[in-house]
Amino acid sequence: MRLFHTLFVVVFLLPLLLVACTEDQAIPERPRLVLAVKTGDPTSLVDRWTPGRAKATRELNLSFRVDGRMIARPVNVGDVLKAADLVAQIDPTDYEVELQSVEGNLDEAKAALTAAQADLNRVRSIQKEDPGAVSRTAIDRAIEERDRVQANIKSLEAAVGDARNRLERTTLRAPFDSTVVARYVEAFEDVRANEPIVRLVDTSKIEFEVNIPERDISFIPEVTNIRVRIDAFEGLEVPAQIKEIGTEASETTRTYPVTLIMDQPAGYVILPGMAGRATGEFEGDPSGVIVPLSAVFTEEGGSQEALQGQVGASPAPDERPTFVWIVDEKGMTVKRREVVPDVITARGMRLREGIESGEWIVTAGVYSLVEGQKVRISQQRVE
Repeated sequence: MRLFHTLFVVVFLLPLLLVACTEDQAIPERPRLVLAVKTGDPTSLVDRWTPGRAKATRELNLSFRVDGRMIARPVNVGDVLKAADLVAQIDPTDYEVELQSVEGNLDEAKAALTAAQADLNRVRSIQKEDPGAVSRTAIDRAIEERDRVQANIKSLEAAVGDARNRLERTTLRAPFDSTVVARYVEAFEDVRANEPIVRLVDTSKIEFEVNIPERDISFIPEVTNIRVRIDAFEGLEVPAQIKEIGTEASETTRTYPVTLIMDQPAGYVILPGMAGRATGEFEGDPSGVIVPLSAVFTEEGGSQEALQGQVGASPAPDERPTFVWIVDEKGMTVKRREVVPDVITARGMRLREGIESGEWIVTAGVYSLVEGQKVRISQQRVE
């Protein structure tokens, strides 16, 4: 009886004890990974000078494609070159001898071809006059000899072309208008093919690269009147244009590279590596905050993404309230907030009210979130 009582206690009370322990040691909620963007403020681009660095539009290490002793290098660092100007010269003697040798072999082969063709014509003529005087085998041998010499001529012609190219490659010339910024080999040194001789940069135009925070990168296409100041030239301000906007952010700084291009200012030479600052003016409408269409939703599940491409249009009148999810950075939870749509732009929807610059907005999976849910932002935040 006592054994039965003990089993009863174990079987019926153990589940209750397990439930109690589970409630006391509840598994913490695992934060959900969400895509989000930090809203930017276009007015922050106005009168803000962003540091950057100049770089060449084109640059390369110039090298020979053949080996030899360099007998001349008439350029020095700082020299300005025109396209086809002489940069360096390898002793061409060995390559001239090589070319003469294969040209001589080609001449001999052409003479042999003349003799082989004459021999073939002779035996064919004899056969025509007296079919029994020349065998078919003799004619076939004459044809084979002519064809062999013809094939040898093709091979030698290719060898002559290669030798001529090798001779031409003993002369190194500037491929474009450029400036010499480094030299690596002195005259009368032995050099190998593809060994750098000098470094050239195209300074007819100059690029300037700045890094823009991800919260501001979407405003860059609407920035105009861009100017660049170079630290080395006090008082100089050079107009520039946007050449390229990077599409991949740095993993460490979460900034995007933006490349500007400008003409060399009269009386100055901006060299690659020079530091400076750039600024511009925002041409678009600075009012309101712009968010991706995928971030805006309604309680009934309506989506604004269907409006993609309707730039300049205003959302259709709708009495249903419109919301976005805000990420509370202190608790890393999401909060639903009502917003007032204004107009659709090339970058998304402009909101008249409800959002302030610098807030994190969830941009995907907005209908699968709940109020107060813990989240993790899938990209490093930019302060």
